[in-house]
Amino acid sequence: MCPDGNKIHPGDKFTITIVTQGYISVYKLTVAKPLNNDSILKNEAYVISINPNDAVQVNQSEVLSNQQCFDLTIKAIQKKRDIFNIGTMAYGMKMFVTNIYSIGDYIMIQLEAKNKTKLQFDIDQIRFKIIDKHQVKATISQDIELKPVYSLYESETGIITNKFSNFFIFKKFTFPTQKLLQVEITEKQYSGRHLSLKVECIQVLKSQQLD
Repeated sequence: MCPDGNKIHPGDKFTITIVTQGYISVYKLTVAKPLNNDSILKNEAYVISINPNDAVQVNQSEVLSNQQCFDLTIKAIQKKRDIFNIGTMAYGMKMFVTNIYSIGDYIMIQLEAKNKTKLQFDIDQIRFKIIDKHQVKATISQDIELKPVYSLYESETGIITNKFSNFFIFKKFTFPTQKLLQVEITEKQYSGRHLSLKVECIQVLKSQQLD
């Protein structure tokens, strides 16, 4: 709220607080003596330049909008493949992770698949889970499913006739060395075709920064 020009006097002090989604900036202002007797009654405007680097950050965990996620995936598309040792092959299909990126409080995984058969692969779902590396019994499982906050394409509408590529963004996560990140892709209807690959913790920790 702006002070009433008729109620302020030279030397009066007041505080202005500017709050945004990312930072807070506080200014302590002192009313200066007018240059002439009439100037205090005029609607004079002053411009204050705000430098976010000098402000107090209030949103350390940045929330990415859909547009920001889209922009980041477009930037990632232009990158060359950096990972060559995470993949699997079955049913004439190949699936592999080509890149893992860190983006502040987020992680992006680039997943690709190739269909070497003449039968198209109608994607039912793509799932990401943290699983135990060694299970004592097949019936004992402490799987934790990870849900991406964004994907470039909707997996449920995906069809792999030749080559498939998608980008998935997650809130930042890590897991102990005795666990793995498992990526599964399954086909719709009654098909038994599915692929599964596993990512070691060190691969996530070695993710390259995307900015």
